Amino acid sequence: MTLSGSFTTNVKSNISTSKSDVSELYLRWHKADLASFYAYTGSQFSVFSNTLDEILVNFDENKNKGVKFDAAFYIDTLYDAVVNILCAGANAYVPRAKNNFYKFWWS
Repeated sequence: MTLSGSFTTNVKSNISTSKSDVSELYLRWHKADLASFYAYTGSQFSVFSNTLDEILVNFDENKNKGVKFDAAFYIDTLYDAVVNILCAGANAYVPRAKNNFYKFWWS
């Protein structure tokens, strides 16, 4: 018996897959609304930690019952959730600009 496939995240993927978007736009952290970014990621990671706690409790309960735990699936899914939370926060609260958008003396 294998325990897998029961975990899903409700975080939408916010990672841009367009090569031109990734290569031309840079995050401008010095102009970011850091308070809002921290509040957003804090609230999202609070929900995330509850889900993680449920997974760990489920693992502990089933460990001695002979249930095989698909750890790689959970690690990959949790990693994707963390990346999506951070990307969503950056997309919402950190401005982006092209590398050569500002003159060098404006930085």
